Amino acid sequence: MTPGQRFVLAQRLCFAAIASLGFWALALGGELGLAGGAAAALAVAGSLWHRRPRLPDRAWLAVQVGFLAWLAAQWAVGGTHVLSLFGSLLVFVQVHRLLTRRRTRDDLYCTFIAFGQLLLASVLTVDAMFFVVFMAFVFFVIQGLLLSRMALSAEAAWDDTRGAAPGPRPDAAPVRAYAPLDRMVRLRLVAATTALAALIQVGTLLLFFILPRAQAAMLSGLVNPLSVSGFSDKVRLGSVGTMQLSRDPVMRVRAWGEDGQAYQGVEQLYFRGLALDRFDGRGWELADDRRTSLSARGGYTAKPPPKDTPWSVHVEVTLEPLDTPVLFHVARSAGIYGDFTQMEAVETDGFYVSGPPSRRAYSVYADPATPSAALLRSQDPATAPEALLASYTQLPESLSPRIAELAGEWSQGAQSPLDRVLLLQEKLKSFDYSLDQEPSRFPDPLLAFLDDVQEGHCEYFASGLAVMLRTQGVPSRIVNGFAGAEWNPVGEYWVVRQMHAHSWVEVWFPQAGWVIFDPTPTRLGGLQEAAQLTLLGRLRAWSDVGTVTWGRVMLDYGLDTQIKGLRKGIASLGDLGTGRGIVARLLPGPPDAPTSAAAARDWTPLWLLGLSVAAVLGLVALRRLTRPRGHRARRLATQIEERLLRRLPSKEGSPRPTLLVLARHAAALDEARFGTAPTVVLDYYGARFGGDEVTAAQLNALARLARLARRWRPSRVP
Repeated sequence: MTPGQRFVLAQRLCFAAIASLGFWALALGGELGLAGGAAAALAVAGSLWHRRPRLPDRAWLAVQVGFLAWLAAQWAVGGTHVLSLFGSLLVFVQVHRLLTRRRTRDDLYCTFIAFGQLLLASVLTVDAMFFVVFMAFVFFVIQGLLLSRMALSAEAAWDDTRGAAPGPRPDAAPVRAYAPLDRMVRLRLVAATTALAALIQVGTLLLFFILPRAQAAMLSGLVNPLSVSGFSDKVRLGSVGTMQLSRDPVMRVRAWGEDGQAYQGVEQLYFRGLALDRFDGRGWELADDRRTSLSARGGYTAKPPPKDTPWSVHVEVTLEPLDTPVLFHVARSAGIYGDFTQMEAVETDGFYVSGPPSRRAYSVYADPATPSAALLRSQDPATAPEALLASYTQLPESLSPRIAELAGEWSQGAQSPLDRVLLLQEKLKSFDYSLDQEPSRFPDPLLAFLDDVQEGHCEYFASGLAVMLRTQGVPSRIVNGFAGAEWNPVGEYWVVRQMHAHSWVEVWFPQAGWVIFDPTPTRLGGLQEAAQLTLLGRLRAWSDVGTVTWGRVMLDYGLDTQIKGLRKGIASLGDLGTGRGIVARLLPGPPDAPTSAAAARDWTPLWLLGLSVAAVLGLVALRRLTRPRGHRARRLATQIEERLLRRLPSKEGSPRPTLLVLARHAAALDEARFGTAPTVVLDYYGARFGGDEVTAAQLNALARLARLARRWRPSRVP
């Protein structure tokens, strides 16, 4: 390896990593497409090639003009958002800078551009990987700034040797110009800068948790929420089936029974969205979409659990940001509790929450048990009030009479309304389950599903049962929501994904109310049992736990969380009399609701304590690693001189003796202890004034003299 090549290689690899992290951050924000990613990879690789071919300046000017014209067209014609245009501009500028790099100052420009890319990505993404990218960026920037400072000095020295004026040069300095810096690229330097980076990162985290801040939800308008278009007040046949192709998580749940033990039947729960009551032949909608405000149902004015309504399961839900304001809850819920400033309800027992899309955490108390068949057989849904019958037996005039014929044929012999429902449900369960949505190709998709194709997904099964029951005078409606879940053994919670989107039927009975019936074939209904995970499955489970932790600790951490944590910290100190009451008045908030044992664990104080200890240890280690030996040697020499002066006072009016004179005097008085002191001082003088580096042996010898001088009491002083 030629002189200077080690330093040049370290410098270029460092700034290539910085540029790569900037591109990666934009990719996390969704602003680095396939073409941009290819250009970024070529630019980073090209920046490491010293003798790469270069485009002439006129060619680059033409490329720049063309790119700016393309940006203008995207904005004026394509309607591209200004943030996306800015992201594309940052990618182009960084690619141009990497491919035209000549000297170290270009690396500094690349760092500023990469920092801009990270700032833009911080607004566009809530991905947990962004935290890793940011921490790596801080690490490499510290390394890069140190290397660039040394490189700039070497380039200035090289220019001086050639008699050139200071300032940037059109051509890069040769590799041999950096030869004196090769010995600086050592493990000790990397360790020192790593400690500095770690200290900065720990300090950043401390400031993040301590300083008042707003939640990431304030930027939720710039973040794309998860699309669950099957959950609105108007749904076409087929919309839920398209969602079942995605594994994106929608919610994570934990559940307990009344006894506080873990509830084992989460995969059998139905998470209800909206019930739809009007059918037009190709889809369902809400006949009455008016909403009633229920602000007292959630937030600060209600305290769980329900007092007047029975419940058997307590479910804690963490709902991801969705493109719908629907609040999913367990069927037959007795109470919903969360920090909602307002809730709204519709007539079909659906709930909405106001505000922009954001992650929501709330508790649901429900009694999902199905009434017994004996109780239901004794009831006749046709005895429902006229208004209820009119709403829930509505059918379009264009409905094919063949559907009513099929309903009569398939339920023939039923001895009760319940038996009629069960016979129709059993017939539908004999159909095939498919996500290909074949019935949608026909003019009448529901008739095609029942009488011809006999294959479809849950929305066709639910619509078929509800419509056939209505032809028989039985009040019914379909419900869109989620059924089924996957167990995460690492985080010990259930994950409900888009693939668990489901539709089912609710039938009204006079005494039992709305009862769930599910005509979808159970073997393909999406319900999954908890199973032991493979290695890949366990890695995915850990990844999901990391995503949850990132969202809870970083994205959802705001001023209200800080106040709650402070209140809990004060409460954990015990009753401090009036002081506690004063602080409680200064930090007003909702009354603390009882939570489960798993949810009650708050690790924030331990996190802060651990970060504080790590910061102190990092500061101590950094000081020891970065302090030059020469500085430590001078400090030790000063200590020795001051201590010997106190032990060996000079005559009044005489000049102050030097360290060497004091060392010789001490050696004359105490040969056993200070016999080598003059030699140690002479070696130190040679290193300090001769331009050599103080060695570790010389530093240890000075430290030994300092300890001896501190404890020494001469037996005689002339």
